[in-house]
Amino acid sequence: MASAAVEGPIAESGSPRAVGGTGLREKPQGPSEMRRAAERIRIGTAAALVMAVLPVRALPLAASGPVAGLYERLALARLVIHGRCVEVDKRAVIEVVQVLKGQYDGPSLQVAYRSDNYNRTAGSPRIDFEPGSESIFILKPETDWKDQAKGEGRFQVAGGVAGKIDLPAEGAPALLDAARRLIAIQAIRNQDEVWAAQKALLGEKNPHLVAAGFEEVLKFRLGDESLVPDLLRHLDGQRPEFRQQAARVITQVFDECRRTGKEPASLDLLVRETLAHATADDSAETRTEAVRALRKLRRASLAEALRRIASHDPSQTVRYEAEVALLELREEE
Repeated sequence: MASAAVEGPIAESGSPRAVGGTGLREKPQGPSEMRRAAERIRIGTAAALVMAVLPVRALPLAASGPVAGLYERLALARLVIHGRCVEVDKRAVIEVVQVLKGQYDGPSLQVAYRSDNYNRTAGSPRIDFEPGSESIFILKPETDWKDQAKGEGRFQVAGGVAGKIDLPAEGAPALLDAARRLIAIQAIRNQDEVWAAQKALLGEKNPHLVAAGFEEVLKFRLGDESLVPDLLRHLDGQRPEFRQQAARVITQVFDECRRTGKEPASLDLLVRETLAHATADDSAETRTEAVRALRKLRRASLAEALRRIASHDPSQTVRYEAEVALLELREEE
């Protein structure tokens, strides 16, 4: 029961060996292998306890996957506008403030939304409009059952509720500026230039751009030494979500180091800073991500620090990750 609760690296390194393809399992042979088997059982038990005591968060009825970030949402359709809601009836009448992407010449347009609300998955949010409110609209033509456009100036939001991004009372200019910048990156045709532009977003001050940069860097595994200055800045920043994202990108850097054997000049600095956040960051999620990053290196010199984390960190998840890291180190001895 305990070993079945262990996932990922534990399940791979800790699985008993099959005998002759029959599904039977060998007994550990020799003192060294018996110690390792006992260690796997101990870690598996710890994993089971963690799963038993961690709070279970109720999922919404419509758990269709993670919400797309701003970059991905802006890529959903060819027409993106900044608009102001003028009237709400069977369709919402939207005054076009600015065309952000694509081409539209009219002063206003209509957005159909009732069918999207009617057909949405139970528990998912509705598309709502309020006269006077402003939003970024990602639009596709409204079509009939034959997939024919219903008429000029009639649209639907692309991707359901993801296609309408409401502008906050404070901070609207920053969100609009971010949308313009991301749309400009999406228009670049050379993929290498796109990736370079996405990586450069980590150096921006606009948090919408930084968030989009992290999403794309993580998605396409763009983490490398060129990002180290920005990663260290975000790792020491005030936003816990960016500290966590920085640690995840550092995981990519460490993984690449271990796979290729190539160590960047800043590796020791990156290890020290990551270890500092693994032991002392205010956010348990950041400490967890930092320990996961250090696991990728499989450095014996980190064993003592990992033992302290495994024994004293107040978070069970962080202690568990440290225990797994120690187990992986012992497996390589």
